Amino acid sequence: MGLNAIVYRNLRSLRLECDRDRAYADPITGEVVFDDDNLAKKYSRNDFEAVAFRLGNISEIASLRDEIGGLLDDGSVLLQRVLYSGTHTADVIPLELMARLSAEVEIIAKSPRLSDELRAFVSKIKTLAGAAMNESNPIVFV
Repeated sequence: MGLNAIVYRNLRSLRLECDRDRAYADPITGEVVFDDDNLAKKYSRNDFEAVAFRLGNISEIASLRDEIGGLLDDGSVLLQRVLYSGTHTADVIPLELMARLSAEVEIIAKSPRLSDELRAFVSKIKTLAGAAMNESNPIVFV
């Protein structure tokens, strides 16, 4: 078990040719779905993912939470929406919180003592937040 995050590609930017009229974007996650399961099988999941990362297993997420704990306040997006559990799924970080998330990541990145694991995590969150803004879709935990 662990924590994975994804940003889906925006439906408007996908090349679906004649299948476009049978596709729609989930209003919460932005995930592109089809009204026909057979039609969905024509495409790979990767066709619809802008970026996806495994953020860590349960103990790795707990360790990251402990390391970040002294750097951010208790109400931070990272602590409340990302690192609160090592197994949460179906949660999203909406676009409205991307600027705050990015600011928190910058605070952490400036810390003089970062573990290699936290440095890698910061890089992944920066990439996810950038993709979310580019695609106009939230970060989704799966």
